[in-house]
Amino acid sequence: MAAKKKTVFMGTTDVPARTSREQIMSLLIDRGAQNIALQYTDRKVSGLSFGLITSLGPLCFDLPLRMKAIFEMLQGERRRQQEQHIPQDEERAERIAWRQLLRWLEAQMAMVELGMAEDAEVFMPYAVQSGGKTMFRMFSEQRLLGAGKREA
Repeated sequence: MAAKKKTVFMGTTDVPARTSREQIMSLLIDRGAQNIALQYTDRKVSGLSFGLITSLGPLCFDLPLRMKAIFEMLQGERRRQQEQHIPQDEERAERIAWRQLLRWLEAQMAMVELGMAEDAEVFMPYAVQSGGKTMFRMFSEQRLLGAGKREA
């Protein structure tokens, strides 16, 4: 049996990254974001932070935009002339990453609105702690995450 080929979710989007970014900011504002900031690396937007009044009180969240994996997958789909297509693949990876982030946020917000989860619960891995690290980063560095036992 042949292995299933990986595909990039939202890989066919033609929506510009800027449009998705604006839709994300609008969604966060509608949800009551207190502030929104874009993070930059090498003069390119590399993430987004926002403050939100949650069920646990005001929290700051840091959503990274990790395009490298998407870019590498796009490059891997090419059999030849990878270097020639680097600019197009970088732009496409950025478009895809922002669109995926928008869809993820929409899904999380829908769960909150339906009462299936609390806002702090769905965003908790991205909550920024006093040292500037997200909860996920803090837990992973301290090896606090692991296979937990479920209580019956």
